[in-house]
Amino acid sequence: MKKIFFWMFVFWGMNVVFIHSEDLPDDVVIGVQEENDLPDVVVEVKNDNEIDDEKKSEVFEILEITSENIQEEVVDSELPVIIDVFASWCGPCKKMAPIFEALAKELAGVYKFGAIDIETEQKLVRRYNIMSIPTFVFFSEGKIVGKISGYMTKEALKSKIESCIE
Repeated sequence: MKKIFFWMFVFWGMNVVFIHSEDLPDDVVIGVQEENDLPDVVVEVKNDNEIDDEKKSEVFEILEITSENIQEEVVDSELPVIIDVFASWCGPCKKMAPIFEALAKELAGVYKFGAIDIETEQKLVRRYNIMSIPTFVFFSEGKIVGKISGYMTKEALKSKIESCIE
């Protein structure tokens, strides 16, 4: 975290702070800090790991991947894509859903996240040779670069994603 300090001063009985900026990005926080009876204005620039979960939850999305949109959303995607292949009746799939969602929230903007329901997308299941669920398929530059099946921890899935997509 970077901190920049500006002095506050009293001018005609008013506290005055001089900060010059064209636009402050959303990840910049300005506040007043008083140490040793000297008020300072503190400008904090948060790195991606420090951005509030509330803000991250506004930007993450898990796309429904279908035969109709797979070309646009996965194959032509500029970002690497992580796909969860699942079924609504599958116990391990239900256990993985909050883990996948947490990773989608945490890694939003780095990867694109999507899901394929085997009940409605049999053509895609055959196309990508999915033999068990849940299966996670990793795409980079439109090509499959990895695949893993079964229940796992968030850390294990994240590690597999990072090892397949560099």
